[in-house]
Amino acid sequence: AYSVTLAEGLIVLASIQAKRQAPSDAMQSLDEAIALAKQASNASVEVDARLQMAEVLSALAPARAEEEIRLVLRLSQMADTRRQEAKAWGALAQLLRQQAQWKEAFEALECFQQLSARTAARDVQQQIAAWEADRSAQDLREQTRVLTALGDIGRKIAASLKLEDIVLAVYEGVGALMKTDSFGLGLYDPVRDQIDYELLLEGGMRLPPLQLTRNSNSFSGWCVENRQPLMMGDAAIEYRRYLPLLPPEHGAGSPHRSLLYAPMIINEEVIGLISAQSRHPYAYTDRDLATLMTLAASVSVAVQNARLYASVLAAARVDELTGAMTRRYFFERAGVEFQRAQRELAPLSVIMVDLDRFKLLNDTWGHALGDQVLRTFGALVQSHKRPHDLFGRYGGEEFALVLPGADHEGAMRVAQYLCQETEALALRCRDQPVHVTASFGVATRAQDDTHIDALLARADSALYRAKAEGRNRVEFAEDERPTL
Repeated sequence: AYSVTLAEGLIVLASIQAKRQAPSDAMQSLDEAIALAKQASNASVEVDARLQMAEVLSALAPARAEEEIRLVLRLSQMADTRRQEAKAWGALAQLLRQQAQWKEAFEALECFQQLSARTAARDVQQQIAAWEADRSAQDLREQTRVLTALGDIGRKIAASLKLEDIVLAVYEGVGALMKTDSFGLGLYDPVRDQIDYELLLEGGMRLPPLQLTRNSNSFSGWCVENRQPLMMGDAAIEYRRYLPLLPPEHGAGSPHRSLLYAPMIINEEVIGLISAQSRHPYAYTDRDLATLMTLAASVSVAVQNARLYASVLAAARVDELTGAMTRRYFFERAGVEFQRAQRELAPLSVIMVDLDRFKLLNDTWGHALGDQVLRTFGALVQSHKRPHDLFGRYGGEEFALVLPGADHEGAMRVAQYLCQETEALALRCRDQPVHVTASFGVATRAQDDTHIDALLARADSALYRAKAEGRNRVEFAEDERPTL
């Protein structure tokens, strides 16, 4: 028992050391914790230590971090500790996403989601079984109803990978949990230091989203700042305990008397909160607060899951350097737009772009400047294209645009403008100006075009001609015909 307690203490110490930017000390503490856990034959504590080890290593040695996580998966599977196995799959998905291994990241994320759902269902069943042993029949029926509602919400949100689906599941199920006059689900953005209430209910009606700053002298801000739940039986009397700077008339002016707030916490970070409020004083009990905290814990996992999925999806669709679509995603969207134009007999144009002498620029000034040129050109196009235009990175320094609704003359105007703006870019390296130009090829959908590839091929031929005739110019497809 002493070895296990000491190992757990070393894990906590390692977490503090890692936050203080002392990874070597943290690794040493974790090595000792692992040795003590092995000595005590406690696989659960060893798994916790190795997960912490993987987190420390993720930025220093990703390959070794992955080895630790996969060892944790084997240990947790042998010990049948599903919660720890789910946590390991989540950590592996995050690590693989950082290494741009999208297919493996999706597979790990799917395992994390499935295990989280099974774990949540098992937790609910275990809580029901515990209550059955020491509650009266009437009380048991009420608690079983609440837990069933929690289980229903938990299953729905565990199967959701979109934030709006999670919010909708909570919205549809909260009425079965407790009586509320007002209910809210807010997500905290630490970058903006702002709480975004994605779900607000008042009298059963859904209200528009609401934004609050964390330091707005509100109970929501207090909950996020202090990372603690909050329960007030009568806010008119008790509010100054939490918000002493509020004026005395605040207590009498608020319509809600009973308040519950529960923070949503993942990996020791507050990601949001859930609140329930009633116009009646002392409407809630400790059990209601426990119910809200259980819901907050389930929603936290689902929100983090959805955010991870969204980040993986975005990284697979958007080129990080330029902000353009990746080649594969661009072709998917371009094909859809081409079919729509065919169906609606609407004009559609494409522009192929190639940054002139980019290899020479890289060789002369270095790849750091090359990246800056790509980044700046991407920002230029993004700032001038229409919201429904498609902008993709075709490969290397080559890009493509799809302009729905644009005829030949409109596409030429866009290409000419971008050509001029590219030449006007003010870039410098080693205190010297760097001149950047680009060549453009334009093609517009013809009546006998049957696929986007044909249109792109004509634009590419026009681009080749622009480069052959001196670069820094716009050319259109030689065989342009009247468009529909």
